[in-house]
Amino acid sequence: MKKSNQIVGLPIISIESGSEIGHVKSLVVNASDKSIDFLTVDHPDWDVSVKAVPFRKVIGVGEYAVMIEEEKSIFDLSEIPIANELVKKKISIIGTKIINRKGQFHGEVSEYYLDDNTGRVIGLEFKTNDTEQFLSTEHVITLGKDLLIVAEDAIDHIVNQPEELFEPLKPYTSETYSTHGKVEVVREAPKEEPSAEEDNGFKEKQIAILEGKKLLKDIYTPSGELLFEEGSVLTRDEIEKAQETGVGVVVEMSMHVSG
Repeated sequence: MKKSNQIVGLPIISIESGSEIGHVKSLVVNASDKSIDFLTVDHPDWDVSVKAVPFRKVIGVGEYAVMIEEEKSIFDLSEIPIANELVKKKISIIGTKIINRKGQFHGEVSEYYLDDNTGRVIGLEFKTNDTEQFLSTEHVITLGKDLLIVAEDAIDHIVNQPEELFEPLKPYTSETYSTHGKVEVVREAPKEEPSAEEDNGFKEKQIAILEGKKLLKDIYTPSGELLFEEGSVLTRDEIEKAQETGVGVVVEMSMHVSG
């Protein structure tokens, strides 16, 4: 999970080329699905048109960068009518006032949290009497440009810590009732962690991209120890060592190589 402000401004890295191809300019909200569907891309050479990457094309959102497979994952908004429409609606979430169906005011959204694997907006952060509080989007009825409307009982589900928003998914099925009796509602299964085979495949792709490339700066471990010197030509063993050290090191390497 990530706060929106932890994503805006991050560099966008192409795994295929190992290069930085812009920065995240903004998050495009799909109000109907309560999700982030696109990231707009800031690049000094793209002033004429607005570019965006679909969130489903994002491989990962880390502390240092947003990773995509290739530069072709970024599109001109004119090529994606639905993205263009969402941008025009200007749904920002932050700054919107929270009211319930009865017109009672609960506060103003100062930040929101999203699932950085799916783009789903999970929870809202807002202030009430100078106290930070949090509410799951399960209780949100409408995400509007100026107002965010929640259920009447939303006040009963406000929590004081963001961690309380993120309860594990319930089992695969849940039950509800209608006037005609019991109806079973099938829920989507919790997302599985990547298998060892998938993880190894991803690491092999990183090795294929970086092997033989020359470092343009010194690379350090998270604790500050020198790992590789500027000018080093990366070998398979060195890349595997970087992978074992942490994803941030691999991202840092990817941003500063040539050849």
